[in-house]
Amino acid sequence: MYMISTVNTKLRVHFIFAWLLISAMAFAQNQPSAAPDKNKNEPQKEEQNKKNEAQSFAMQAARIISNAQHKTPAGYLAIPVNQKDWATLLKDKDLGPFLKLKEPKPNLSAVVLILNPEESATFCVYFDDVSPIGMVALPPAPGGKIDAGEVAKAYKTVSKDMLKEGDEELLLSDGEVSSDDGQPLVAFNIASGGKSKKN
Repeated sequence: MYMISTVNTKLRVHFIFAWLLISAMAFAQNQPSAAPDKNKNEPQKEEQNKKNEAQSFAMQAARIISNAQHKTPAGYLAIPVNQKDWATLLKDKDLGPFLKLKEPKPNLSAVVLILNPEESATFCVYFDDVSPIGMVALPPAPGGKIDAGEVAKAYKTVSKDMLKEGDEELLLSDGEVSSDDGQPLVAFNIASGGKSKKN
């Protein structure tokens, strides 16, 4: 009798313990997991999106100049300028003369392709939203000084022929450049990837 009672008591204890354990596990599984910190990666994502957008404009500009000049601008540095930085960079001796051609407005941007203004041609492609609207090709400038008046004279509308895919693949890599006042600028080095592989 005592043995039976003891066994029954032990069984009840084990049963209660097992029930509590199962309940605790079920409760833990039903608890909502900690919400991920959505704002933690937002600055990095936003910065990457801006860079991707700038790179897209730089690639378009390089392709347009390549088609217009019948020569790949390998070795050049492509510097995208958005509407936000437009007014600030008007005073820059290399970028300013190109930016003065257009009044800053929403969705206006430009890409300046530069190597050595004194020894090489300098180019600029203008965009309204994502559409290229005009371009400038300047010959080497005496003393490397780019003249806004010459920029205005050289401006022409982007034609359909300038938008086609070229025979040569263009490659972009991160470049380093600063404005005259020391402001770091997004820039891309342009290189040739050889003949395009077409299906």
